[in-house]
Amino acid sequence: MKLTKRLTYIAILIVGFIAVITIADRIWSFSKWEGGLDAMSAFWFLVYGSIAVFSGFYYVFTRDKSESLFILLMPTVLLQFGLEDVFYYFVTWQPISATLPWLKGIPLFIANTLRLQVVTNYSLLISVGIGVLIVAFLYDKLLEWD
Repeated sequence: MKLTKRLTYIAILIVGFIAVITIADRIWSFSKWEGGLDAMSAFWFLVYGSIAVFSGFYYVFTRDKSESLFILLMPTVLLQFGLEDVFYYFVTWQPISATLPWLKGIPLFIANTLRLQVVTNYSLLISVGIGVLIVAFLYDKLLEWD
């Protein structure tokens, strides 16, 4: 791929990212006055919106459905299974808390599947492991599809 083409892709991705940030900021600014989205909802809108924009732009420029789908699904699955919480504790050099009650409402967590009363550090690590296995399975299936 030529350097100019690559730089064009990067520039368009940056513009898309800025667009998602701007939309998230507008939604959050409007909704905090109207009793709508809180800061965390706006943050997750930004994260998932960015993933969708990157995946969409990747497809527009490469026309590769399997890779674009993987770019969309991989971070979504890993985020839903708790990878960001493991990263948080890794980056801050803190041990993972014994209980993580704020994660109880996330539907794909293993703790909810097993009907545990609270998410523990072990159930978080098991959940992330399952998420990694799902991503590996998706990767394998999307390679066959291509």
